[in-house]
Amino acid sequence: MALSNPNKETSDRDRLDEQKFRAMFENSAVPLFISTDERVLLANRALSDMLGYGGPESLEGHAIYRMFSPAVRDFVSDRRSNRVHGMPEPQLYETRGVFASGVEFDMEIRTSNFVLGGRDYALSILRNITVEKTERELARLNVERLRLTQQAAHAGSWDWNLATGELSWSDELYRLLGFQPGDCRPTLEAWLENLHEDDQARVRADLEDAADGNSGHVESEYRVRTPDGPVRWCLAKGSIFKINSGEPARLLGVVIEITERKRLEEQFLQAQKMEAIGRLAGGVAHDFNNLMTIVSGYSSMLRAYLQQDSTLDHFVSEIQHAATRAATLTGQLLAFSKRQVVQVKVIGINQAVHDVHNMLQRIIGEDIELLVELSDDAGHVRCDKGQLDQVLLNLAVNARDVMPKGGKLKIATRSTIIGSAEALANHIQPGSYVVLSISDTGPGIDQRIQEKIFEPFFTTKETGKGTGLGLSTVYGIARQSGGTVLLESQPGRGSCFRVVLPAAPAVPELLVEAGEPAETGQSARVFLVEDEAPLRKMMREILKTAGFSVTSASSGEQALQMIRANGLEFDVLVTDVVLPGISGPDLVDRLTEQGSCRVLYISGYTDHQLLERTFEAGSGFLQKPFPPAALTRAIRELLSVETAVG
Repeated sequence: MALSNPNKETSDRDRLDEQKFRAMFENSAVPLFISTDERVLLANRALSDMLGYGGPESLEGHAIYRMFSPAVRDFVSDRRSNRVHGMPEPQLYETRGVFASGVEFDMEIRTSNFVLGGRDYALSILRNITVEKTERELARLNVERLRLTQQAAHAGSWDWNLATGELSWSDELYRLLGFQPGDCRPTLEAWLENLHEDDQARVRADLEDAADGNSGHVESEYRVRTPDGPVRWCLAKGSIFKINSGEPARLLGVVIEITERKRLEEQFLQAQKMEAIGRLAGGVAHDFNNLMTIVSGYSSMLRAYLQQDSTLDHFVSEIQHAATRAATLTGQLLAFSKRQVVQVKVIGINQAVHDVHNMLQRIIGEDIELLVELSDDAGHVRCDKGQLDQVLLNLAVNARDVMPKGGKLKIATRSTIIGSAEALANHIQPGSYVVLSISDTGPGIDQRIQEKIFEPFFTTKETGKGTGLGLSTVYGIARQSGGTVLLESQPGRGSCFRVVLPAAPAVPELLVEAGEPAETGQSARVFLVEDEAPLRKMMREILKTAGFSVTSASSGEQALQMIRANGLEFDVLVTDVVLPGISGPDLVDRLTEQGSCRVLYISGYTDHQLLERTFEAGSGFLQKPFPPAALTRAIRELLSVETAVG
C-alpha cells in the first residue's frame, strides 16, 4: 500500500481552497476588492460593473484612489496610513466614490484586514448608498421641518404604545410642559402631574377612555402649570391606531398651545358682556331720566308756589337734591353705555393734564406724591373735555383710595401705533393712538378682580363708600371716543391704567357760538314731540308758564300728520330723540327737506348719529333730567341763533 505524500496533499488542499475563494470572490454579487500598498490586487466583476469599468482587470494593479472622489483621497490615505503604523482604522465608514465616467456618488466601504505570507492585506466591500443617503437626508429634513413647524406653531406631538406603555414626546411638547428636551422621562404620570389640578382627572379619563377603545379619538383642553412661568392653555388631539385584531395599539396626537386664543375668547366674551350691560344700563337710564325729569320739573314749579312756607320749601329742596343725585347716577350709567351726548373737540392731551394738575393734587392729598411725565409728541385727541377731566379725576381718586398711607401717583402721556393684531385683541381700529397712563404704587389688583373691574356697580370698597361706577364710567368714555382702557397690575406691584384714545389732527375744532338768549318767549311757537304722556304734560305746563305757544304730539308720525294736514307753523321744534316709529332725528330730516328748522333735542341718552347734528347752528341738546329753567333757556338760545326757518 503506497503511502501518501503529506506535502502534496497540503498543496492540493491549498490550491482547492484558493480556487474556491477565487470562484466565490469573482462571482459574488457584492462589489469586492483586495488591496495592499494602496493598490488594487484583486477586484471582482460586481465592483467593475458598479463603477462602470470594462472588467476587473481595469482596476487591478491601479491605485485604489481611482475609486474615490478627489475631495476624500487624503482621508482615505490617512486611514490606510493608520493601519500601516498600527493605529486604529475605521472598519465601516461613508465617503464619496467616483464612477469611471467621473460622476461622483455616495459610497459605504467596509474593510477587513488580514495577514497572508507575512504581508498585510485589506478586503473591502463597497456599496452605492446614494439613494439610501438621499432618503435618509429627506427623512432628516422632514423631521427637522416637523420640529421647526411645531416650534413655530407652539405645538408638540406624542406617541403612546398602548401595549408596552412606552411614551415618546417631541422636543416642543417638553417645552410646552415647561421642561427642556430630555429633562424627564416621558410618561403619562409626568404629563398629568404638570396639568392644573382641576383638569387632571378629566384629561386622564379622556385618555383612558380612548386607550380602552371606547373612542377612536381624544380631544381635550387643559391648563399646564409650567415651573417658571404662567399657566398655559393647551389643546390635545389624538387618534387611536389599531392592529389587525382590532385592538387599540397606539395613541398618537398633538398638543397645541392655545393661551392666546383663550385670552382673546375671554376678552370677546367680556366685551359682549360689557356691551349687554351697557345696553341695559342705557335703557334703564333713559326711562329713569324721564321719571326724574318729571320729578325735577314739578318740584321746581311747586317751589314757586311755596316760597312763603319755609318748611315746605325745605321739603321741596330735598326732593330736588335727590333728583340731582339721581341725575348724576344716570349720567355715569350713560357714560358707561356710550350713550352720553358729548361736545367733541380736538384737545391736546398734555394740556388736558396741565389743566387738572392742581385739582388732582388737592384731591389726592399731601401723603401721595404726584408725578407727571408728558411726552412732547403725545399729540391730540378728539373727545369731550369734561369727559376727559372725568377720566383723570376718577382714576386719580381710585389710586388715592388704594394708598391710604401714601405712595406715588404717576400720570404719563405718549403716542403709539397699534397694529392689526393688537387692535383686534382690544376691539379697536388699527392706527395712531394717544396713551394716557395713570399708575400707582398701591397693593395691586388680583386677576379675578381684574376680570370684573370695569363692570358697573362692581366695587371692592366698603358699603356706602363707592357706587362702583367710577371705572365703568372711564371705560365707557374711552369706548365712546373710539378707544379702550387697559389694566396692568399684579398683587404687591401697584396698578397702571392705560387710557388709549385715537390720535387726532392738531387743528382745534370750533363750535358755533350761540347769541344772547332772548329775554322772553312771548309769541314764540313751540312744537313739542314727546311719547311719555306725563312728561309731555309737564313740559307743556313749563312752556306755557314761560309764555310760549305750545302744540304737542306723542309720536313722529302724529307730528308729520299735524304739520301736513294743518299747515302748522312753529319757531322751535322740541323733540325727544327716541320715539316709537319715526325717531326725533328722522322727523327733523323729513321736516328740513323744505328748509332749515330750529331743533332742540331732548333725551336720556343718544347715539353717535346725533353727535354732529346736535351742535349745528339752529340745533341744540338738553340732557334729561333737566329743571324747567334749563328748558326755557335752551329754547331762547335757539331763538337767538340766525337760521332760515320756513
